[in-house]
Amino acid sequence: MEKGNFNLENIEVIIKLNQKGDMLAQVELRYDSLRIFGYRVMRSNYSDGLYVNPSSVRSGNTWLWLVRIDNPEVWEQLEAHIKNKYLEEVKKYNTEIMGSEEDGILEDNPFE
Repeated sequence: MEKGNFNLENIEVIIKLNQKGDMLAQVELRYDSLRIFGYRVMRSNYSDGLYVNPSSVRSGNTWLWLVRIDNPEVWEQLEAHIKNKYLEEVKKYNTEIMGSEEDGILEDNPFE
């Protein structure tokens, strides 16, 4: 397999709104025939108020990511894409969303 063939623009993000405590939504990522479950959009007290939590399992007192993107820039792009898809889904049910959230939470959406 050649290195660098992974293209984030080909990832389909499926959002299932499912608010439970700080969890706002469950996320499924589809990349061709590969499906990754377990990502979650979480409420956060930092920056934009949202945090994307990757698939993880508990190991003792810590959590281990099941899927990891080693390149921080690529992870930030995927996280921004998931946040924007989440906000698009929320907007379907809440037409009162205005301001910067109207077009997505991030000014610099890598996929538009």
